[in-house]
This record gives sequence, C-alpha cells and structure tokens, in this order.
Amino acid sequence: MKNCLQNLSIQSLNSDLIEKIEEEIEKNRQKDYLLFHQAKLASMEEMIENIAHQWRQPLNIVSMLFQKVYRLHKNGLLDNDTMSDALNQAMATISQMSKTIDDFRIHFEPNKEKVSYSLYSVIENIIALLKESLKFVNISLDISAQKDIELFGFPDDLKQVLLHLINNAKETIIFNNVSNGTIIIEITPSADKSEVMIRIYDNGGGINTQYLDKIFEPYFTTKHKSQGTGISLYMSKRIVEERLCGSIAAGNNEKGAFFTILIPTHTNSKG
Repeated sequence: MKNCLQNLSIQSLNSDLIEKIEEEIEKNRQKDYLLFHQAKLASMEEMIENIAHQWRQPLNIVSMLFQKVYRLHKNGLLDNDTMSDALNQAMATISQMSKTIDDFRIHFEPNKEKVSYSLYSVIENIIALLKESLKFVNISLDISAQKDIELFGFPDDLKQVLLHLINNAKETIIFNNVSNGTIIIEITPSADKSEVMIRIYDNGGGINTQYLDKIFEPYFTTKHKSQGTGISLYMSKRIVEERLCGSIAAGNNEKGAFFTILIPTHTNSKG
C-alpha cells in the first residue's frame, strides 16, 4: 500500500511537471510570435521611410512637369511635341517609382530555399534601397569589398540584417548630431574562403560600454532608441545564428560603433 501511494505521488508530480513544462513551452511560443511580429512591424516602418525618401525626387519631377504643362497651356504655348515629351518623362518617372515598390516588396518576400548568390550584389541592392534616405541626412555609405564572393543560403535574410544595422547606424549619427556622417561596410573572406566577415562601422560616437553585452537581448532598451538597443538587434542576432549559421558581435572604436558578422559561405540551415 505504501509503495502504491508513493507511485501515485510520483505520477502526480510528474504530471504536474509535464503540465508546467508544456505551459512554459507555450509561453515561449507566444513570446517568439510577438517578437517576430514586432520585428516585422519595425521592418515595415523602415521600408515606408525609405520609400518616402526614394519617392521625394521623382514626385518633385512629376510636379514640375505638370506645372510646366499647365503654364504653357494657360499662355497658349503648349504644342503636341512639348505635351508628348512631358508625358513621356512623367511616365518614365512613375515607372521608376513603381520599380522602387517592387524592389522593397521583393526584399520582404523571404527565400524558402537556399540559393547561390553574390554577396556584392546583395550590398549593391542595399545601397539602392537606402541611398536616398542616407543622402537626405548627409550620411555617406562606403564599401570595401571583393566583387567575386559567392554565398549559398538565404540572401533576403542577410539583406534584412544589413538594413537593420545600417538604419541603426543612421539613427545614432542623427541623434548625436554628427556632421559628415559616415557608414562603412567592409567585407573580408577567410584565407580558405570557408567563411566571410562583414563589418559595419559608423562614426556616431559608439555604444555605451555598459550596454555592449546586452544590446542583443529581447526587449532591452535604453533611454534613447537611437543607441541601437531595440527589437531589430535581437532579431538580427537570431537571423544570423539560425538562418545564416553565423555569429554577430558589437564593439567600439575611436569614432563610433561597429558590428561584425561571421557567416560560412555554405550554410547548413534548414530554414
């Protein structure tokens, strides 16, 4: 009888333990879902901001064309050739604006399968997406990289990480009122070409040293968002580790902060 009671007690404890474990697993699932949802919203916010900057100049061009056509028409000076030229310019500009939307849409459609891709092409795509928003705040983006580095994996995941890190650098430079803001992307392959190092520098003043070991933690924030301690860094770390099979770290130099990404040229991630 005593042994029977002990067995029942153990079974009850095991049942309670299993229930608690399942509850914690479900809590973690919900937490992960919330984190990914917040990261997606943050990425969409960045996308909208960059589209706004990309569209600023084309909208000005279209506006000036319409004003020109209206002025000539009002003064009785509008001829067919001028009207045709204005329409062609306007349509070409609108087509370029549409391409901007397509470029961002493609960026937010994640790869379902691993593919071979050019790392330099990924960097060029990032520059095309961000050049107007960086130009608007007088920040230069420089690259030091070989053009023949080929990777195998998920290029859109890498794009998302780089976008987060460059936007983070931009916000830091703006917050600290740095004149002649500079962001540098440096790419270095290992001697045996089995992995590649991507390092992003900025001259924004750096990250407070007391936060360096915490900035990749979920929900960790400091007084200023522009210090780069938001959800995007946590998600960037997860993407690098889980999708790109690499590592990411942060540090400071005499001018600002830098982020170092190490990824193998051929990943084993299952996605």
